[in-house]
Amino acid sequence: MVRVIRRAARLAMPAVLVAAAAGPSAAAAPAATPSTVAAQAPAADVPHAGEPGCVLAFEVTPRYDGARRSFLLSLSFPAQGRRETTMRLSNGWAGVTDFPAAFGAWQATDPGVRVVPLDAEGGAGEPASPAVRPAAAAAPSSASAGTAVPPGPAPSRWRIEHPAEGRVRLQARVESALDDGRGPTPEGDRAMYRAQVGPDSFQFFGYALLPGLAPWDDRARTTTCVTLSDPAHPPALLFGSHGQGRGRVTLRIEGSPALARHAFYAGGPGWRVLERPLPGGPLFTALRGRYAAPDEAYADAAAAIVGTHRRFWGSEGSGPQWLVLTPNFSPRNRGGTLVQAAAVLHVDRDFAPASGGLDFLVGHENLHQWFSQRFGGREPAGRPGQGAADAWFSEGFTDYYTHRLLLASGQWNLARYAGELTNALRRWWRSPARGLGSAALLPRFFADADAGAQFYRRGELLAMRWDRALRQGGGPGLDDALRGLMLPAAADPRDPPASGRVLDGLARWLGALPRRDLQAYLVDGRPLPLEPDLAGPCFLLAMEELPRWTAGFDTAASFQARRVQGVVPGGPAAAAGLRDGQALLGWSVYGGDTSRDIELTLPGVDGGPARPLRYRPVDGRTERLPTLRVRDGAETSADCRAWQRRERF
Repeated sequence: MVRVIRRAARLAMPAVLVAAAAGPSAAAAPAATPSTVAAQAPAADVPHAGEPGCVLAFEVTPRYDGARRSFLLSLSFPAQGRRETTMRLSNGWAGVTDFPAAFGAWQATDPGVRVVPLDAEGGAGEPASPAVRPAAAAAPSSASAGTAVPPGPAPSRWRIEHPAEGRVRLQARVESALDDGRGPTPEGDRAMYRAQVGPDSFQFFGYALLPGLAPWDDRARTTTCVTLSDPAHPPALLFGSHGQGRGRVTLRIEGSPALARHAFYAGGPGWRVLERPLPGGPLFTALRGRYAAPDEAYADAAAAIVGTHRRFWGSEGSGPQWLVLTPNFSPRNRGGTLVQAAAVLHVDRDFAPASGGLDFLVGHENLHQWFSQRFGGREPAGRPGQGAADAWFSEGFTDYYTHRLLLASGQWNLARYAGELTNALRRWWRSPARGLGSAALLPRFFADADAGAQFYRRGELLAMRWDRALRQGGGPGLDDALRGLMLPAAADPRDPPASGRVLDGLARWLGALPRRDLQAYLVDGRPLPLEPDLAGPCFLLAMEELPRWTAGFDTAASFQARRVQGVVPGGPAAAAGLRDGQALLGWSVYGGDTSRDIELTLPGVDGGPARPLRYRPVDGRTERLPTLRVRDGAETSADCRAWQRRERF
């Protein structure tokens, strides 16, 4: 998961995945891949008659007609001698806790089947998003012969009572999260992770639509089939994490059922797809909407980044990958997540390779192919927040290698690297959460961007610290140490947890230092020492007295309400003419960067055209901030060149 600090955004974190069948505290992404795990279905499993070999079968069909667009979801599974089965929907992924609210009534399509809701957990702990309204209770017109669930609170678990033999079949209608996925209304970050049907396209993550079934938990080995069908657009491409086809395609997934949920699916004529060949498998770039650059520019830039990562870490087991760009119509709001074989980004219209956002965003998300599923299995069940606690590795080390590999490959120069790290360090330094320990941070990880960002920044600083210690001690350096710990592409999710394996592996060269540092600087919240040589031989790290950045109004509350709140009397916003209560039509804010103006768009006077408001976010005060500078003579220094280029470049 990547956080874009230009606006406070909460994005999905691939390392913290709520297993639909296992309960809300289950964590960790499935490490197996469908192309490498050839598991046999249990002997009692009865394959789906229409799709031979499919034990768990889902079919998803977008409905473009009606007052509100929707999906028709059909599922079937074998009874295996049971007379009841528990079904559960995800209700806590990517900051979304009310996926069940979009579901209408479940209806059985065979006699003797009854579906009983067990709870109404679908929004617990977080108010429902205004972009999603409860689904109508009417059953799909194609359903027959069973018992429909009456309307009521949105449950996330059901008991399905059924005959002991044969297959059990259910259907439900799921409302699209957005009335029109084509804009121009800005879409919140969390809306991008809900199921969407637009005028000529659809998209969804498995967490939003595909329930888990209790006999097949995330550690089971079976055959799951997800069929995508778009009869309204027969020639249109249907694609996703597990394959592609046209008109109607069945994607067969061998291994954990979690692989079907931890995945992206899409289709329809509104998508444009470009292919770029790479060692290990092609990269497909799928785009919906229009952006500032030609489609080819995104495909070429992404291929360069993904190719760099494969050269550095190895392309074994890579297979086909997807980069997906979806529009959010919200200025300067950019983010995304990585699921199985797909980096899915939501971006604004001005997003372009030349704008400087694509390289880091694509780089970070693509590196989740390795961090952390190539270094270990899932965390033990029943440890709430454990995935977030280990974000120092899954996210912090990902940031470290995103920055390092952009520099090593020549896509960034030394000055760009120093500037980007300086901005990141200053955001961390200014954070009111900087001095907090993990016990105070973990409960706020998903709700508070500052709290969550502490794991990212501290993780990257620890990577710098341990790389320096390894090199000073004559060890292999962090690159080679991690390569020696990397698991095969078909890593079993039951392998020891990634963070523990890495700490144990580094202890071979560094002794107790890694665990001691983690206790002091993450768990206890002690200040991380910022030594001059922390970032390597090309740079000097120092504290400098600089102008203090201040927006002069409450940006978070104002952007959420789209109306100005909390204007500080005498501050730069007030001096520029901003007043509480004014409507906000748009904004561009680079948090912490005093070299860039804040740009706001306000309604025109007396119904006239919208008017811009622009001012510098400073108020005359100063503050001490970390600054990373390129050392004099670094470009010709042998030590710097060796450190910069790394091995394999």
